[in-house]
Amino acid sequence: MHRHWLPKGGDLVADIRQALALEPGAPQLRALRTLGNQNHDFAGITRLGRTIEKVIASLDGPVPDGFQPVRLALLSTSTSSHLAPAIRAAGLGRNLAINLYEPAFGQVFQEIARPDSQLHAFAPTTI
Repeated sequence: MHRHWLPKGGDLVADIRQALALEPGAPQLRALRTLGNQNHDFAGITRLGRTIEKVIASLDGPVPDGFQPVRLALLSTSTSSHLAPAIRAAGLGRNLAINLYEPAFGQVFQEIARPDSQLHAFAPTTI
């Protein structure tokens, strides 16, 4: 997942720790946005994406000003879970606070067909 056109990041683990030490909400998201605009290897992007997921999930209330909330359903008939962290990191780098839903493996058609499914309850703004 090298994004060679972006500037190389530093010590990602330390940078994430620094971001998480900030006040929750906008300050953390701004710091993580900076990291999302850097080139990291696959393991780094995975770590960053999972951190972003936790920070967005822990928000008390709406997404802070300057960030656009997106409810994204990632639907695929093949394995796509490895894409979710990179989507979150790249999205935050573009001021998108992505809340992502991915159905269980092999359940895409069932999720689409059933009106009482978790997909429908999630109410995605983007698929």
